[in-house]
Amino acid sequence: MGTDKSGTGSGRKVGAKPPSLSAALRDSLRDGSDVCILKTGSFFAVFDAADFDRAAAADFVGHIDAVTDAARLLKNGNTCFVTAIDRNGRGYVIKRYNPKGFLHSLRHTLKRSRARRGWLNAHRLLYLGIPTPRPVGFIEEYAGCLLKRSWLMTELAPGPKLKEYLADPDITKTQKTEVIDRVFDILERLEQHRITHGDLKHVNLIVTPDGPTLLDLDSLKIHRTGLFYGYHRKKDLDAFNLTAPD
Repeated sequence: MGTDKSGTGSGRKVGAKPPSLSAALRDSLRDGSDVCILKTGSFFAVFDAADFDRAAAADFVGHIDAVTDAARLLKNGNTCFVTAIDRNGRGYVIKRYNPKGFLHSLRHTLKRSRARRGWLNAHRLLYLGIPTPRPVGFIEEYAGCLLKRSWLMTELAPGPKLKEYLADPDITKTQKTEVIDRVFDILERLEQHRITHGDLKHVNLIVTPDGPTLLDLDSLKIHRTGLFYGYHRKKDLDAFNLTAPD
């Protein structure tokens, strides 16, 4: 489906990190050498140019339903449909957010699609040094000016869920303790930047060959003040309830 510029990493030049987080987030939505933006028919799409050139992006968006229908199913829920695909020898996850009626569509039109928020949240975490699968692109489909559906595409991060990793008898206590320490590093970094996840369960942390990686950023919140941060932080930690292995 078209040509592309696949390669390892994010496609950014070494040393080309934006000078601030706000600049990084702006750049992630700005058409240029690093980002490909596509507006076609009822669709608006943004892709990492390391994975898609304009022709490949247009072809991919035009066949998005066929792509997900043929993909490997990971989850089929009321709010989202999650699949995995292989493309040019690389694994990707595509998460489609389903419409839930007029008011739901209106709300997400006004506050930005969940896919766009996931894209921005992933760029935010990576800029701050918090591991999460690299965002590859997002697609929004509109009916007139009203958001209909949206898709978020990320790199497939291989590995077991944290709970499965900690329960695996073939993994040593030392290895498990090292992973737990790195998980606490993630939690501390989130606290440092007043970020709460909103659904911080073991299933939303996987252990990749590079270490623990945070998934499912749909409900991520950035708290400008401490007024509500403590409450949401406690909810995160209560949901997580991480304990060291015996």
